[in-house]
Amino acid sequence: MGQLISDIYDHLTHVHGAKYRQRKRLKKLLDKTPKEKRATRIRIGERLQKVRQELKAVPIRCNRYQVILKGQMAAMRFFTWAATPDYTPPVDWLPEKPEGIYWEGGKTPGPEQSHYFRALKKKFMEHKWKRQAATDEQLEAISEYEARCRQQQGTFEDYQEYEQLGTVAMQ
Repeated sequence: MGQLISDIYDHLTHVHGAKYRQRKRLKKLLDKTPKEKRATRIRIGERLQKVRQELKAVPIRCNRYQVILKGQMAAMRFFTWAATPDYTPPVDWLPEKPEGIYWEGGKTPGPEQSHYFRALKKKFMEHKWKRQAATDEQLEAISEYEARCRQQQGTFEDYQEYEQLGTVAMQ
């Protein structure tokens, strides 16, 4: 569930991030504006109220670790989305879930479902895609580099063997 909540947070930040930043900027601007400039404060207040209303229409508030659902219908949609493996939400405030990630109530998640392993798996896939996208010249250069490394490693092992033989001969 923690991973799903984090995904929702990322999705909401992506979709409504500009509104969140605008709300914060307008609030700071309103706080800085002196009370004597009443007309300016009213204009800023109206713009701030408009942004707040747009954000209030979203039936969920979220940070990386928790969600606050506004109403029973939003809660039903959220839990249906979270518990169903292949459910695509009909609303814009829920993201598409990664394959194989869903909530099973009462089940303790295994290590393969942690953020660390998900990021590690993503990194491995990115490296795989880079290898698949490499040109023939790049692949040839990589294989030459790997051959040089093997040769250097072999030389080092031969030298160690030589040193050991010399030590044995001296005794």
